[in-house]
Amino acid sequence: MALVGAGRRPARCVMVLGTSSGAGKSWLCTALCRWYARQGLRVAPFKAQNMSNNARVVAGGEIGSAQYFQALAAGVEPTVQMNPLLLKPEADTRSQVVLLGRVNAELTALPWRTRCAQVWPLLAQTLDALRREHDVIVIEGAGSPAEINLQSSDVVNLRVARHADAACLLVSDIDRGGAFAHLYGTWALIPEDDRRRLKGFVLNRFRGDPGLLAPAPERMLELTGVPVVATIPMRTGHGLPEEDGWFQDRDRRAAARRQAAAGWPTAGTRAARQRASTRAVARVPMQLFFLPWMPRPCPNRLRCWCRRASATWTSSSRWRHCMACSWWRCVMPA
Repeated sequence: MALVGAGRRPARCVMVLGTSSGAGKSWLCTALCRWYARQGLRVAPFKAQNMSNNARVVAGGEIGSAQYFQALAAGVEPTVQMNPLLLKPEADTRSQVVLLGRVNAELTALPWRTRCAQVWPLLAQTLDALRREHDVIVIEGAGSPAEINLQSSDVVNLRVARHADAACLLVSDIDRGGAFAHLYGTWALIPEDDRRRLKGFVLNRFRGDPGLLAPAPERMLELTGVPVVATIPMRTGHGLPEEDGWFQDRDRRAAARRQAAAGWPTAGTRAARQRASTRAVARVPMQLFFLPWMPRPCPNRLRCWCRRASATWTSSSRWRHCMACSWWRCVMPA
């Protein structure tokens, strides 16, 4: 990899792809952003194109809510570069185009495929600029990379993975059923060169007996050469908004049922719930984050993500604990 900027290498990129919309890409990206920030790495989220009416206002305009909260989890200020292209549906066949935070009437009027060809150079430049300023970029895909009717005009999945030379995870919602078929079908439909980028399958929203998963993970490894690297438990009521309103309503109903059964206390405000969410989502199985291909923190960088100069640390051979903000950080050798 060539040196860029003032002697710095461009950020390494980890990309989360999904077998469908609502599989858990945004959730996993938010957790990864928080995790890498805890390691003392400079992290930024990126999603080239987002289709959602759930947006947040930042300096320069609007971005998708998912990237907004991913930036908060990473401990950085959200910017329009993190989601340079936002499509806000107005009808079944029409969307308003927001480019770098601002409505672009000219692009809105263009057909889908023509629009994608025109915006790709800007999307690539935006990603390159983020890579020059950070250690790790956590990239979120959209829908599924196996949508073969859209691959020729893709600007958000495999084309981004190739441009960034990203190591990819493929996540599926096992709560819906058919997760292993979804994973295998997606793997089979993407080009062979792109399959090599897949470093692991992730099963999201699992509940029940983990012993019942066998022998499927082993069989998937035999068929594809890709391991199942993590199984993430079902977690609802976390407060992070979904890009698709249907999934948000589903999780809200499930959370309401769970709260009624368990008698959980409610958070005081929506803002408080969202801040709590960016802390909670990082409780993903730790083995997911220690794979050999993932970026590792420098063991000499002992500054906490809270960046308090007065932070004091308790330590062990493997961990540092910031007494200022109570976060733990792994300092395994790189």
